[in-house]
Amino acid sequence: MEGVPGLLLGLVEGSEEQAVSEPDAEQVPSTRAQMERQLFSGPELSEEEQLGPVPDSLSMFTPPKVKDGQPVLVPVGPVKYGTTISAHVAKSKKTLLIEDILGDERFPKGTGLESGTRIKSVLCLPIVTVLGDLIGILELYRKWGNETFHLSHQEVHLNSTHGSAHSLDTDALLSSGESLKSDNDMFKEGLRRAQSTDSLGTSGSLQAKSLGYNNKAKSAGNLDESDFGPLVGADSISENFDTASLGSLQMPGGFMLTKDQEKAITAMTPEQEETASLLSSITQTVENAYVSPSGYRLVSETEWNLLQKEVQNAGNKLGRRCDMCSNYEKQLQGIQIQEAETRDQVKKLQMMLRQANDQLEKTLREKQELEEFMKQSSEDSVSQISSLTVRAQESEALLNELQQAFSQAKRNVQDQMAVLMQSRELVSEELVRLQKDNESLQGKHCLHVSLQQAEDFILPETGEGLRELVLKYREDIISVRTAADHLEEKLKAEILFLKEQIQAEQCLKENIEETLQLEIENCKEEIAAASSLKTELEQIRVNKDQLESNLKEKIQQLENFEERENDLEEQLKKEVATKANLEHMMFEEKNKAQRLQTELDVSEQVQRDFVKLSQTLQVQLERIRQADSLERIRAILNDTKLTDINQLPET
Repeated sequence: MEGVPGLLLGLVEGSEEQAVSEPDAEQVPSTRAQMERQLFSGPELSEEEQLGPVPDSLSMFTPPKVKDGQPVLVPVGPVKYGTTISAHVAKSKKTLLIEDILGDERFPKGTGLESGTRIKSVLCLPIVTVLGDLIGILELYRKWGNETFHLSHQEVHLNSTHGSAHSLDTDALLSSGESLKSDNDMFKEGLRRAQSTDSLGTSGSLQAKSLGYNNKAKSAGNLDESDFGPLVGADSISENFDTASLGSLQMPGGFMLTKDQEKAITAMTPEQEETASLLSSITQTVENAYVSPSGYRLVSETEWNLLQKEVQNAGNKLGRRCDMCSNYEKQLQGIQIQEAETRDQVKKLQMMLRQANDQLEKTLREKQELEEFMKQSSEDSVSQISSLTVRAQESEALLNELQQAFSQAKRNVQDQMAVLMQSRELVSEELVRLQKDNESLQGKHCLHVSLQQAEDFILPETGEGLRELVLKYREDIISVRTAADHLEEKLKAEILFLKEQIQAEQCLKENIEETLQLEIENCKEEIAAASSLKTELEQIRVNKDQLESNLKEKIQQLENFEERENDLEEQLKKEVATKANLEHMMFEEKNKAQRLQTELDVSEQVQRDFVKLSQTLQVQLERIRQADSLERIRAILNDTKLTDINQLPET
C-alpha cells in the first residue's frame, strides 16, 4: 500500500469492480478444509519473493518472531485472488510506550521494538478466508517522528466467488516488523469488521454486488461514521427460512441488517408463538398449505412495505455522512498540519536561539579573554613604565649630581689654578727682587771697589795708624761678611722654600690634573650612560604611546563587543518572546484539537445512540404492531418512557 514502507503485500491493480457471477450450489466446496486448500494452494514464498510485491495475490504473515533483536515475519502462504480482504485505517490519537503493549495477548512474543519506543498504529488489515473466518489482522507500525503522516486510507476488497456471513470479531493479529510510534489509544476501538455475505438464503436474491463490494480506494475524507463502526451482515439462516417474505428484502445503498435487527424483525412474542402453534395444529391436515417457519409470522403487503420503508430510512440515516464529523475531521487534520508547522517553526526558532546563545557565549568568552589580556597588558605596561620612570629619575638625579660635582671640581681647580698662578707671580716677583738685590749688591761691591780704587787711599805712615785702619777695615769686613752670610742664608732659605713650594704646587697641579682627568672620564661615562638612558626613555615613551593607542583600540573593540552583546541580548529576548508566543499558540491549537476531538467523540456517541434508539424504536414499533390489545400497547409505551439513552435494552 502506498505510503506504508515495509509492507510485504502485492495487490491486483485496478479499481474497477469486476462482475462476479453467482455460482451453483454444487460448486461450493463442502468442507472448510477444501476451501483452505484452495486458498493456500500456492507454493511457499521464497525470501526474494517475500521482499517484493507478489502479483495477483496477497501474502499473509503471522505475528513477527524476534531474532537477534529484530522482528522477522513468517509467511503463512499467498492468499489467492478471490479472497475477501478488508483494509481499514485506524488512526490513533495518542502515543504509547512499547512497554504498555508487551503484555498484550496479541503479542505473545513481543514486538521486537526497543524499550522506550513510542509507536503508532497506522494501518490494520483484517484477513479472512472465503468462508468468512478471520485469519489475522495485519497491523503496521512505524517509529513516531516529527514528520506528518500521509496514510494510504485504503479499503481493499478482492471480490470473492463464495462468501460467508461469519463475523470477524477475533483478536488474532499480524504485525509487521517496522516500528511506529503511536498515540496512547493504540488499538482504538473501531476496527472495521469485514463480512463476506453470499446470500440470505438458498434463493440467492442478495448478490455480492448489492452488498457494496468494490476495489476502489477510499480516502480519509470519504470515511463516514460507519467506517469506524461494525459492518453489519446477515447471519446464516436456517433451512426453513421464509424465502417468500425475507427473500425479497433489498437493502438500498449497500446497507445490511445486523443480527439484532434481524432478530427484532423475525423474533416472535410468546403470544405470536401460541398463535403460530394454534394455526399449525389447525392446518396440519392440509398437505400443501403454507406453514410459517419458526420465529417468523405472516404480514400483509402494506405492513411489509412500511417495514421496508422504515428499514430503508434507517439505513439512509445510518449510511448518511455526518457533515459535522467531516468538518471536525477536516479541522482536526488542518490543526494537526498547523501543529506540525508550528513545531517545525519552534524547532527552527530553538535552533536559532541555540545558535544565538552559542554566539553570545563565544562573544562573552572572547570579551572576558580580551578584558583579562587588556588587564594583564595594562598591569605589565604600568609596572614597566613605573620601573623605567624610577630608573630615569634616578639617572637624572645622578646626572645632576655628577654635573654639580663636575662644576664644583671645575670651580675648585680654577680657584686652585688662580691661587697657583698668583703664587707663581709672587714667587717670580720675589725672584726678580732677589735678583735685583743680588745685582744691586754686586753693583755696590763693584762700585765700592771702583770707588775705593778711585779714591786716593793714603796709607797711614805710622804703624799705629795702619793698625787702626786695618782693625777698622777688618771690622767692616766682618760686618759685611756677616751681613752677606746672613743675606745668603736668607736667600738660600727663601730659594729652597720657593723650590719646595714650586714642587709642591707642581705635585698638587699634577694631582689635580689627574683627579680632573679621572673626573672628566667619569663624567664622560656618566654622560654616555645618561644619553643611553635618555634614548631608552625616549623608546619607553614611544612604547607607552603605542600601548596607549593599542589600549584605545582595545577599548573601542570592547565597546563594540558590548554593543553587539546588547544587540544579541535584545535579539535573544525577541526570540524568547517569539518562542513563548509560539508555545502559547501551539498550546491553544492543542486545546482546540482536543476540543474538536471531544466534540467528534460526542458526535460519534450521539450517532451510536441514535442507531441504538432507532433499533429500539423499530423493535417497539414491531411489538406495537404485533400487539393484540390496547392494554398491551399501553404497557409497551409505558416501558419506553426513558430518561437516559443508557436505559435502552440491548436489542
